[in-house]
Amino acid sequence: MAHPSTVLIAVDPSENSDYCVHWYLERIHREGNKVIFIHVPEYWGDMARMMSPTRLEELWKESQYKAQQLKETYTKLATDAGLSSVEFIIEEGQEPWSIIVKASKDKKVDMIVMGSRGMGTIRRTLLGSVSDSVLHHSHIPVMVVHKPKH
Repeated sequence: MAHPSTVLIAVDPSENSDYCVHWYLERIHREGNKVIFIHVPEYWGDMARMMSPTRLEELWKESQYKAQQLKETYTKLATDAGLSSVEFIIEEGQEPWSIIVKASKDKKVDMIVMGSRGMGTIRRTLLGSVSDSVLHHSHIPVMVVHKPKH
């Protein structure tokens, strides 16, 4: 019998992320696995010189609120699905891929699961892809779940 694993699932407020979590729970999760959700809120530090401090604070508070909503949603989903070991991390920073890879090392996880944001080729080329960067920098298996287009 296989030993329990620790799985890090990266989440954001997108439909693709929600699909990824449900897909993992329905098809991959094994009893005894520990699931750690991680969310990296939007980084607003680079915007400081482009907007008023008041607007910057509003955006930061909105990001924090959304992060707490994600925590409540996915913690409840996991509990309702019968998971006995669940953790939710909210970690701020400029590079989400780096934070996800660091958390996977710090928490000694066995696998990272994340959704694909579904960006087009041009946008992904210009902005980069969090999932691509995690794939290239992680030293453990990474599963990228693509939401079907239909």
